[in-house]
Amino acid sequence: MKPSRAYPIAMVVFFTLFLSACGTKLPLGMDEAEWNTLSSQQRLDARAKQAELDQAREQRRTAEAQQQAAQTRLRELEAARQLAELEKFRCEARYGDRVQCVLHEAQIYRSRQWQSVQPIALDVVRGTEVEAAVHQQSERSLRTIDSVFGTFDGQTFTICRDSGSRSLSQHNCIRLVGTFEDFRRGINRPVEAPEFLRGKLRCSLAPAEGMPSEIIIRR
Repeated sequence: MKPSRAYPIAMVVFFTLFLSACGTKLPLGMDEAEWNTLSSQQRLDARAKQAELDQAREQRRTAEAQQQAAQTRLRELEAARQLAELEKFRCEARYGDRVQCVLHEAQIYRSRQWQSVQPIALDVVRGTEVEAAVHQQSERSLRTIDSVFGTFDGQTFTICRDSGSRSLSQHNCIRLVGTFEDFRRGINRPVEAPEFLRGKLRCSLAPAEGMPSEIIIRR
């Protein structure tokens, strides 16, 4: 007896309908039992309402994306403004008001352990604050894991965990203190703030207007 050809055809139709039903999402979070109680007009109304909700959700997503893009643009503009302002301060700084420092053999305290990071460089004008990214070398790339903030008042160079730090706590800031002559000659000292940052800090005054001519010649 030959198998009926109608059987495989029926199975194909059955599975097609089954998959179609599973893939169709009922509107307004209804389950199949609720959906089956609705009239044709109620089903049309439900689908229309769901379409309105979907459109409103999409409009909200678009508005949120536009707002995030605008905020990102504002941050970029503000960063560019601050950088331009900082460069202006650097260009106008007189000799002794601008210091350049590098923390080498640097380690930062994270996850309850000291971790080696790339050298941290800061170029600071007296009375300003500069943010510097902290980079760590991974197996495949260089990634930013934190940031620090540097200030200089003419005799003290400071690196702190937070912007605008006022406490200068030894746990949150490292400080390098020296005279004008110390910074002119260059200072290289080990520094450490427990549970924050440590390494060897090298600082010297940056060339600027008012720099003695004999120093300029030597440089």
